[in-house]
Amino acid sequence: MREPKIYVALGFHANFYHSWRGDTPDEAGFGTDIRVVRGILDILDAANAAGRDARGYWEFDNLFTLESILPAHAPDIIERVRRRVAAGRDEVILAPYNNGMFSAMTARELRATLEWAVRNPWGSGVADLFPTYTPVLRPQEYMFTTGTIPYLQEHGIAAMVLAYSNYPFTAFSNFVPALPPDQRFNPLWLKTEAEGPRIVLLPAVSLGDIVNFGSFERWLLHLRRWQLAQSDPVDLLLHINFDADAETWLPMRLPRFLRWLPNTGGLEEYITAVNRYDWAEFTTLKEYLQHHQPRGTVLVRQDMADGAWDGQYSWAEKFPSQWLWTRLEQSRLAEQRALVLAESLEEESRARVHGLLFTGRYSAFFERIRALSTTHFGMSTPLVNEERQEVAERTVRLALEQASAAERLAAERVHSRHSSLAACDYELLVADLRDPGDRTATSFVRVPIWWPAPVRDVQVTTANGQSLPAAVVPLQELDAPPKSAELWFLLPLVGREQQRVCVRLQGPFAHAAQPAPEKPGAAGIDTPNASVSAKWDAAGRLVALATDDFDVAGQNWVRPFVTYRVGNEPRTFEASWRSAEGDLLASSGPVERRRSVATIALPAEDNNNTVKIEIAWTLFANAPGVIADVHVAYPYTPKRDVLHTLQQKLRRYIDLRWVEVAPFPIEPNLRGTHRRPLRVWKHNWLGITSSYDLNYADVNPRNASWDSFNHQVTAGWVAITDGERGLLLAQCADTWSSPAFAPMRLREIDGQQRIWVNPFGSYHGRQMDYSHLGGSGIANEIAERKGAQFRPNGPSFNGQSHRFRLLLAPYRGDAPPAELQRSARSFFYPPTVVYLRSPAGSDVVLPRDLLAWIREQRGSSPPAAVAPGVPRAVLVNPTAGAAHVVWDPPSTGATSYDIAWRRKGGEDWQQQRLQSTRATIANLIDGTEYEFRVRAVGAGDEVGEWTPPHVCRIGAVGEIGFGEEARGLKRTLLLRVFAHSIWAALTTWWERLTLH
Repeated sequence: MREPKIYVALGFHANFYHSWRGDTPDEAGFGTDIRVVRGILDILDAANAAGRDARGYWEFDNLFTLESILPAHAPDIIERVRRRVAAGRDEVILAPYNNGMFSAMTARELRATLEWAVRNPWGSGVADLFPTYTPVLRPQEYMFTTGTIPYLQEHGIAAMVLAYSNYPFTAFSNFVPALPPDQRFNPLWLKTEAEGPRIVLLPAVSLGDIVNFGSFERWLLHLRRWQLAQSDPVDLLLHINFDADAETWLPMRLPRFLRWLPNTGGLEEYITAVNRYDWAEFTTLKEYLQHHQPRGTVLVRQDMADGAWDGQYSWAEKFPSQWLWTRLEQSRLAEQRALVLAESLEEESRARVHGLLFTGRYSAFFERIRALSTTHFGMSTPLVNEERQEVAERTVRLALEQASAAERLAAERVHSRHSSLAACDYELLVADLRDPGDRTATSFVRVPIWWPAPVRDVQVTTANGQSLPAAVVPLQELDAPPKSAELWFLLPLVGREQQRVCVRLQGPFAHAAQPAPEKPGAAGIDTPNASVSAKWDAAGRLVALATDDFDVAGQNWVRPFVTYRVGNEPRTFEASWRSAEGDLLASSGPVERRRSVATIALPAEDNNNTVKIEIAWTLFANAPGVIADVHVAYPYTPKRDVLHTLQQKLRRYIDLRWVEVAPFPIEPNLRGTHRRPLRVWKHNWLGITSSYDLNYADVNPRNASWDSFNHQVTAGWVAITDGERGLLLAQCADTWSSPAFAPMRLREIDGQQRIWVNPFGSYHGRQMDYSHLGGSGIANEIAERKGAQFRPNGPSFNGQSHRFRLLLAPYRGDAPPAELQRSARSFFYPPTVVYLRSPAGSDVVLPRDLLAWIREQRGSSPPAAVAPGVPRAVLVNPTAGAAHVVWDPPSTGATSYDIAWRRKGGEDWQQQRLQSTRATIANLIDGTEYEFRVRAVGAGDEVGEWTPPHVCRIGAVGEIGFGEEARGLKRTLLLRVFAHSIWAALTTWWERLTLH
């Protein structure tokens, strides 16, 4: 009988496109990747040349690394990997073509990233570049969601790699009970639904796990001792997968007398350990799978991603990520609207629409594929690198422009084909965007309208005369009521249905003729609805939201706050409330509406220190819940901090005093227990509705309470339930969106679970505990101290403002009722509207056309000449032969900027005018100091004051060594790390002597 072995698979995750580094071939960009990967290849080749066992596998993103960066800057890397694969030493597996947000893609996007990873028209597929490849997938950032497995199987993918680590760079460690060693170190079956399909899973660990278990050799010996102690021992696979740019693959530059320390020798240390024992051997994933079947099944219901809190924290919760995702999602929405409208058009028009959407490298679809790179959203926290942000913004704008052009083309063709109904002030064509055959959903339609004379009422009917609940709400931002407004109405539609709607305006309008809305008293007022009822208090806050006899609103139901550091201590600053004045309704109709304002005062140095939150609550007759329109404005606080570490080079100033933002946090009146934990329901972009339980204490009792978690991608909605009652929250892509818009906080108090939801905000706090998986935990402390993904997202909200729209719907039961789910999907992607007739004339086709026309009717006088303020937070970043300059706008008055530069001490300034708050100044001389200054330019070409000159020495950014980086660690932690290394060395020596 063959003696069991321990096999070692080394996986090099080679993605040279980073969120914390930029686009230059030095250490501020992908120069680090090139240097480290060449070092890895040197070590492997040298070991093989000496006759030693040394093998591994590689996975590259195609779009950025194989297609762009390597051919231009390091083609030798592709050739060297190709030679190793041809020689049978290494293998290449698959990664998504675009290193994309794998859990937040549509089916069309997912198929494209899988297909193009293998072969593509641009020659960057693994089958295009390498002699062979292994059909195993390692999703970027270990992202995975329910419903993905059939797509992998459709593309011939036999297995996948997900991290199962004992520190927070993992995928599912805290979601399933601790696996026994024979499963933890072997293939498994992965399922995301109990009765769903399965795929082979290869659990992976990382370099942090090695540190936690002492050293690579010590862990190897520990596994061997366990293996030999079994009555029926089996082979084990120690599978390490980590970023190929990690400095820890290379030996540290240490004095000779310290080179015996474990975890300092890099890849060479692993090769030496494996070659020391005849029971250890390197392998590839393909070879191991040929001879080893899965040894168990894991069921993971959460949406996975590595990094902070094992979820979507790093990608979904930063303000710039939400800004990017909003435009990306609106590109999808415009595409869907164009496709629905094009269904009724002739073949030529349909072909033109499809061309704008899907044909070529500059189509909406391809730009969105490019934009979907995880690198544009994180994991760098609280911001991504400045160059990366610029590329991301440009890409999502192109995706949205192309999709909007396709929508307009389809809408104009539809508009030209329809004749108008008689006696209608407006005629609208409303088309449902859901899949064909999807059952009836009550859709909430909001469109701008304008009329030339005052009116007192509005009637909305379908083409067959059916009356629809409708109301008119002034467009306050246009500041011209009552002639311009939003028309709101409810319209039942089935999937893909198109209905013509007639709008009749009746006059004369007079506010005095309308019954004044009842003023809420201290106890509030009740508003009846066929589905729900609501109550507001004297400050305009929603204090009750009920269906049947179940009130989902908990105590302090909506309680905005910001956590901000004062000195070194984070403090929580809560909102104060007041009722907003003014009548929000021109026609009350079937709508109850209230408005409240909350302010949060922060201890900043100047008077601009107040967070302002305005909430407009709307309860529409027969709607499934209350709608909240939220406008948040965060103050700008001075930025003095720069992040520049071994990994993270943001190239911009930030204010690290911001920690948490919670503009609309709610605590639903729901409680769970150990026996019956709370449950989260979620809907993803593959159209799958699934759930997971908050039973984390069953896996590790130390995780009964979580400061933050976000294990639910949300294509529209998410819901929380105690099994009998629940609350659904839906976002609206027309206003603001996020791939996972509802981060949560869990507390277990006296055996009862309480939950908070923070739409479009971000929590922070203690990371999860991994002690159930063993190990010292010292890597966890180092990672949390130095890891770029564990910082608060709060600083990204500094000085920003945005509007978002939510549907809050209480319900009875476990899963949200099917009808409510349909309404939530329709709320997320509202029906498309084409104006077939309007007082503005035939040029108005889409809602954005009428908004532009209304602004034109109002007229605009040129703004008064005001000298703009001085730009803030100017930072100059050097690179080879150039400088990157970035700044924040002044508080008022800027429409463009002048940037000027000269050699330090020189006389003549060179100058350039630009619209952006970023500039790259090229053709500079390395090793030379230059001065840079910026000023703002106003609407009438008035110029503000120049900033003080900023001096920068031009040249490529060099390495930051481990010694310099370690200075950021506490002395006590450094001493513990040193003691941990000595312990690992001694125990490894003892294991060698005693292991038989």
